[in-house]
Amino acid sequence: MQETALIRHRSGAAAVAISQEHAGIVLEYMEQSLAKSTRRAYKSVWGGFAAWCEAHGYWALPADSETVAAYLAERAAQGTALNTVRVTVSAIGKAHAAAGQRSPLDDAGVRQTLQGISRSAAPPQQVAGIRWEQADAAAALCANGGGSLKRLRDAAIVALMSDGMLRVSELCALDVQDLEAEGPSTITIRRSKTDQTGKGAVLPVRQTTVRRVRRWLDAASLQDGPLFRGLRRGGRPKPVRISDDSVREAVKARVAQAVDAGEVEPPGRVSTHSFRVGSAQSFAQAGASLVEMQLAGRWQSPDMPARYARGVMAAKGGALRKYRGN
Repeated sequence: MQETALIRHRSGAAAVAISQEHAGIVLEYMEQSLAKSTRRAYKSVWGGFAAWCEAHGYWALPADSETVAAYLAERAAQGTALNTVRVTVSAIGKAHAAAGQRSPLDDAGVRQTLQGISRSAAPPQQVAGIRWEQADAAAALCANGGGSLKRLRDAAIVALMSDGMLRVSELCALDVQDLEAEGPSTITIRRSKTDQTGKGAVLPVRQTTVRRVRRWLDAASLQDGPLFRGLRRGGRPKPVRISDDSVREAVKARVAQAVDAGEVEPPGRVSTHSFRVGSAQSFAQAGASLVEMQLAGRWQSPDMPARYARGVMAAKGGALRKYRGN
């Protein structure tokens, strides 16, 4: 959030700037219950809204419903993604709640504007799924192409994201002690998008994946701290954990490398989310139920794995062939 005099309150007929100190307090309360990735997103979209209000002479806090509706409509007309528009709405609502102000989102005009934007937006394009065998091929090609730290790290990232159906934020937050290599091998996720209170989750991983992670840790001489890290120009690991952008770059590069080598069929648009999509498809191909897929991916409902795996499930015949035969 921008801790500037863009946050305003009413004082008679004039707009008076809240002090930097009070603005900071509002923003701190707003952020306390949010995950790190959510805080970054809210800071970005709130900064854009506040700057727009300042430029047009409107009040950002408290904002009129007409101001919010106009801003959302302008962003949509400029081609802003529907998800970004929705994040903006959430950030505006959070800011008003933290400041003890009535939310402009309660007015029908804002709701109708958002509904119109949602209806007119093009449906989001699903990223390509990277299935188990494709992830294995990409990890193997990466690790076998040389013993550099970068290759060993990226092979471990690909294997672990596939096994654990990890979100990029979950992977970046892992520490060395979160890997349990003895007995049934597991990885502990301490906080995630769907677990804001930090209850945690223990996920099974294959021994082949554990070996890939151990090769990276041994080569990098890491015994504690962040599990995955950025690399210096000389190839040695940095003391801080790897960034989201570095993981995204590594995933895209390693999948592209496997495609170029003929190990993986061109899958389409790839992102770190491709492992969650692809693992859901692999689970469906193996005969897993939607509930099993939901639990494995830590989704709050079976809707998302059903969406990701519907093509595989349809090809297998689904309930019709299971219960009525061919």
